[in-house]
Amino acid sequence: MNDRRCCYCQQVFQPSCYHPRQAVCSQLSCQRQRQRDYHRDKIASDPIYRQVCLDSPRKWRQAHPAYWTTLHGRLLAESSHRKIAASDEKLAYKTMGEPVEH
Repeated sequence: MNDRRCCYCQQVFQPSCYHPRQAVCSQLSCQRQRQRDYHRDKIASDPIYRQVCLDSPRKWRQAHPAYWTTLHGRLLAESSHRKIAASDEKLAYKTMGEPVEH
């Protein structure tokens, strides 16, 4: 067999038959580290890629100017709704067992 040792976790793994030069095992942590390393190396070596990575969030923010204000408003509304629901539950719990007046 062509067992290999992962360059991140040092575990032995069987490389994919479709990717015979595979150097990293399939564990999620190793794959994420491989992706981070690729991204870091690509930013360091490719000025166009670096500029695209810098411009992308800026372009998105320009295309969606109300996103944060809308999100903030939604979060405040959900928060106040949760607080009201919690206070209703506390009130219901406090009054449990008390006789109901007719």
